[in-house]
Amino acid sequence: MISHHRRNLNRVLATMLPLPGRSLEIGNGRVRRGLDLGASVTLDFAYGRRPSVQADAHHLPFADGMFQTVACCETLQYTDSPTWIMREIGRVTERWGRVLLSVPMLQRRDHPTDRARFSACDAVELMESFAGLRVTRLFRLSNAL
Repeated sequence: MISHHRRNLNRVLATMLPLPGRSLEIGNGRVRRGLDLGASVTLDFAYGRRPSVQADAHHLPFADGMFQTVACCETLQYTDSPTWIMREIGRVTERWGRVLLSVPMLQRRDHPTDRARFSACDAVELMESFAGLRVTRLFRLSNAL
């Protein structure tokens, strides 16, 4: 069953598809979205999720500026260092590229490794201060707890 939050996220993501150019989706299997982003390359730590590349997002195995678009949806809260991953996302995104980031704010924790929640200010700081990216749009999906 897909949650209300997930349906809202899918609706917003669907307006941004297809992902332009060479694209990377980080954490492609953590949560079943019911929506295929159609990324050129998928990356996940767990091979059982069938990513095209199995690797730790803290150390992306790609060249600087390799991707025009990077998507990281509902993944950062499960990581040891969201700031380090955002640095890596900024590194592999080409200049003037596009990053789609979705992070939970008030949603309940859904797994023992679910470590963090992010305010809108936190998300902007991750993108701009740590990844060197410029935020052009923010979407608020729900107020659900």
